Amino acid sequence: MHVLGKSLIALASLSVGVLSSALPAAAATPHGSTCTNPPWSTSGPGGTRSGPGIIHIGDSDYINDNDMWNAPGNDVSQTLYVCSHRSWYVDDTIPADTSTAVKTYPNVHVDYINWVTGVSPLLSRYKNISSSYAGQGPRVGIYEFAYDIWLNGFGTGHNEVMIWTQNHGQTPGGSLLASGVKISGLSWDLYASSDDSYIAFVPSDGRAYPSGTIDLTSFFNYLIEGGQVASTSTLSQIDYGIEVVSTGGGTVRYNVTNFQVNPAHPAIEG
Repeated sequence: MHVLGKSLIALASLSVGVLSSALPAAAATPHGSTCTNPPWSTSGPGGTRSGPGIIHIGDSDYINDNDMWNAPGNDVSQTLYVCSHRSWYVDDTIPADTSTAVKTYPNVHVDYINWVTGVSPLLSRYKNISSSYAGQGPRVGIYEFAYDIWLNGFGTGHNEVMIWTQNHGQTPGGSLLASGVKISGLSWDLYASSDDSYIAFVPSDGRAYPSGTIDLTSFFNYLIEGGQVASTSTLSQIDYGIEVVSTGGGTVRYNVTNFQVNPAHPAIEG
């Protein structure tokens, strides 16, 4: 779904609250760590750079966001619990008879944009960007786990590039452009809006990729070669989280047990 609104709201404030504390032990799993006894939680709406919905741990480049960007007017309850940027979960309750629109996008993200100057680094400055991830869903309601990557800012001329890693009943926006595209060793179907402001890679044939490491640069290069994204594009933000439409009326839990981006900050490459 085209969800530009969730990051446009993020431009409302330029300060980030910082919370520092020793992290609790987390239960090890084959695909990362499950958050137990989380020291931080919030039921705030998120969607801004400060306030009750944002958790920025110490001097980490990663920000957890209880992004309830489209919850107003819908009967939505959502609480985010955080052990670290790699290990967190969210409890959601959304009626089954709600609209088919995405209501929330709880996520962890890295900002490459300079929020003071509004300048984002050129995508071409990074020879390679890779990311590891892992997520577990309840298989109830309608949702998908997905990267949400913003190129060329958040306003006119932006490209929102989504990479869905698992899907439960959700339908991407835009039109189908290609099927069975092989990128980073996996098979994807490519959807895009007519102006390429929204682009989504969805696992082919109903597959799910609940954990792994992917080469994000390969996705960018594919889009540049296909003309969907300009070679002069800038990198503004990389998010990973869950787009939630409905939970079937009950309370369900989504777990993220791994997330890392390399490089996670423009300064790493000078």
